[in-house]
Amino acid sequence: MTGQRYVIAYYNAMGYEVLLFENGEVVDELGQFGNNRYDSYIGQSVDPSSKSAVPLRRIRSYAIKTGKEIAEEQGVEFAGVERDDTMWGYKDD
Repeated sequence: MTGQRYVIAYYNAMGYEVLLFENGEVVDELGQFGNNRYDSYIGQSVDPSSKSAVPLRRIRSYAIKTGKEIAEEQGVEFAGVERDDTMWGYKDD
């Protein structure tokens, strides 16, 4: 019997990631995207105060849009977006 599967997107000032869950447990990382307006690879994220950084409000909207698209591709529910300031060692002072 297959459990409930869904996608949640997590974001912070460094970027966002989209995770696939099954029965409340992460089963796959479906994508990570950084805050650099010139390169979305998470390894190219820039200091959130940099002019090259994408504003947090826009990162959140990208996380929602991408999360919905990936959920549709996976044939699962999009369960929403959450801010997580612990990802990638980011600390909002």
